[in-house]
Amino acid sequence: MAELKSFTQEEITETHGDMFLYRDLYDGRHSKLFDRAKALIEQGEIIDRIEYGDVKAQNVQTPYIVVNISKMIVDIPTLFITRSMGKLQTNYPINEIEDDEDFNTEDNHIEGTQDDSLNGELFDLQQETLDQIEVNSNFNKHHGMNIKQWQIDGGIVAVPEVINGQVKLSFKERNVYYELEDGKTYQLRYIVERGDDKYVHVHEEVEGEDELTGSHTVYHMDDNGDLQIVDDEEIIFDITKLEKELRNYVLKGRKRTLFVYLPYSPTFMNRYGRSVLMGQEGKQDEVNWTMTRTAQIFERNGKPRISVSKEVMERLIDVSRQRYGVEDKFDHRDLEVTTIDEDGQSLQIHQIDISKIGDITYVKDVIKMMLMETQTSEKAIDFFTSEGAQAQSGTAKFYDLLLSIMKAEQMRDEYIEFIQQGVENCMWLLNRDNSDIIIEKPIIVQKDMMPVTSKETSTLNNQSYAAGTQSLEQTVRNNNPDKSEEWIMEEVEKIEAERTSQDSMSLLRGNMTGLNFNDNKEDEEETNPVDEEVKEME
Repeated sequence: MAELKSFTQEEITETHGDMFLYRDLYDGRHSKLFDRAKALIEQGEIIDRIEYGDVKAQNVQTPYIVVNISKMIVDIPTLFITRSMGKLQTNYPINEIEDDEDFNTEDNHIEGTQDDSLNGELFDLQQETLDQIEVNSNFNKHHGMNIKQWQIDGGIVAVPEVINGQVKLSFKERNVYYELEDGKTYQLRYIVERGDDKYVHVHEEVEGEDELTGSHTVYHMDDNGDLQIVDDEEIIFDITKLEKELRNYVLKGRKRTLFVYLPYSPTFMNRYGRSVLMGQEGKQDEVNWTMTRTAQIFERNGKPRISVSKEVMERLIDVSRQRYGVEDKFDHRDLEVTTIDEDGQSLQIHQIDISKIGDITYVKDVIKMMLMETQTSEKAIDFFTSEGAQAQSGTAKFYDLLLSIMKAEQMRDEYIEFIQQGVENCMWLLNRDNSDIIIEKPIIVQKDMMPVTSKETSTLNNQSYAAGTQSLEQTVRNNNPDKSEEWIMEEVEKIEAERTSQDSMSLLRGNMTGLNFNDNKEDEEETNPVDEEVKEME
């Protein structure tokens, strides 16, 4: 065990950078990040209810305009990837692995009733184990969260855990993961607060030649970040939630850590990865600043101004003084009927032409630069399209979004490998109690990233089946993605049963031909069965 001496915020930032900067950037809390926004809020020129509540501006009631392009940059690939992620499937069908009479069907790790009913029966140990891991890990909820956090923070961690006897794949923030300089020791460091005391829970794994050793250690942290090992069993259990015999473990035959770290766009200079929003701070500030400045101009000059004659103005001042005690509070109802001067004029309305005020073109250019640097298609946000939406085929939409899809596909490949490694590690833990559970990287079913009409889907799959490049079962599954496996297999059986059956001669010798009908008598004396029967009748 590598004993820690200290663990400070400076060490965390040095290793993982300022993650919280990019989290605020994604969440739209820009007024606390950018100096120009801070200055205008302090001067009372603009307001930001998201960050400062209902504090009102002193001069102009103009909100701080946040055009959160940073959020779009993260959300667009997340949407593509999340909707294309399917379920886990085993590489080992049940008929290949359960022929052995000694096959262990121990299923304590699988939910079900403890009786002999259908609800308590185990049909496929390997697949149901994967299904249980998927349910325990709540992949449906975590896929979107993981992909967003992976991009925002620049990395994400997956670690298998056993909670109440159930194995799940848990996901952690990147700033808990540390690789030591020896190249074989990996640590997850969690800061835990209990009242006024701070503790650091260190989950460490060391790779060996023939085994993997793991341990859990708890440290007490003082105000300076210095650490001291805790020996109190009550405190250790409260922090780790593990009994003493479970805090150290050995996996024979395992040579890699069970911790899986997925960096975003790593380099030799930054092997822990970087946020997708790194370098976009200045351009995001410029977009917000330009839009807010435009809003101020509209606020000041967009409203119509009214000019009245001197006599009307003096009368309004007198009425205001008598009615409200001040000279500048005018009631609009007092102007509904008014006098005219000797030139026949009473009041005039003045309004500045604001149609050409603003820098929207400049804003678009800045946004284009942000999208270009992050490999995001302009069409993905529909901000640059002036014409109305038109019907498009799936192919046309694909090429409009080509850049975003290429980026999303590369990210999906990396993320799928990340999940597969994590699930494989879960299988290692389960294999300790049941050696018949196969340690495998499961298949993750992938669906289309872009929605297409059911007609396009059906046509494509039917063509693949007709060309012989796709099985009937896969065709039915692709045409009915929401149906269960049982429904799909029943549908395949129905289709096969409704096909025209062939006679035994056809099955043995091919489809019916004239030669088959004559029973291949061309090698013998040429005769015709019909002619022979006619001769006998004569």
